[in-house]
Amino acid sequence: MAENERAANDGYTSQSSGIAYHRVDEQLDNGRHLTFYVTIPERMTVVEMPTVRVNRKGGATSADLKFRRELFEIVGSITVAGGQIEAALKRILLLLKGADTVFSLADYQWSELHKRVLAACGSDDPRGVEARKVLEWAESKDLRERRHTAVHGAWWIFDDCGARVSRWPRNEGGHIIVSELEDWKRLSDDLWEFCEMLDAVVAEDWPKAVLSGCD
Repeated sequence: MAENERAANDGYTSQSSGIAYHRVDEQLDNGRHLTFYVTIPERMTVVEMPTVRVNRKGGATSADLKFRRELFEIVGSITVAGGQIEAALKRILLLLKGADTVFSLADYQWSELHKRVLAACGSDDPRGVEARKVLEWAESKDLRERRHTAVHGAWWIFDDCGARVSRWPRNEGGHIIVSELEDWKRLSDDLWEFCEMLDAVVAEDWPKAVLSGCD
């Protein structure tokens, strides 16, 4: 998912309303060309592009609505996978520490769970060795940060500008990530694969509900 720098072009044009307009032309990696105008109140001297509001002149189009349905389905899948991953990490941590199956004993978020599971992995414990391999696989794909971008970023929910999301990591400046929906579908697939790998670590050592159908 490459970041595209803004290709800012012509200057500001002052308006009697106290609003200036700035035209931005951008060539996307997929070959398409994007043009939009940024309205800037006269009193503002600094504008960070990741913070701007986004809409379409004339309102959302049918293509925009289709894009949103696809985007929301993908981000929804990523969100659900993230919850499953945290639950799986809690199970592994509790098993490695020999604790009860009570999640309140492992009430941490993904990053902290990752650290604590690694710390609990013993070199002579097959389950710990496998857990370490799985966590290293996830880290090599930067799954946690990419998931955070999908869930906590501000999406440009309009067609024809790429799958574009503004993101503000903690203690860092904002930036805009431009990619395609297929990139986020692959992230969703990777997250669900990670879920399966984590679940395999606990195998039959954790209570399991097995659905048998319903009437």
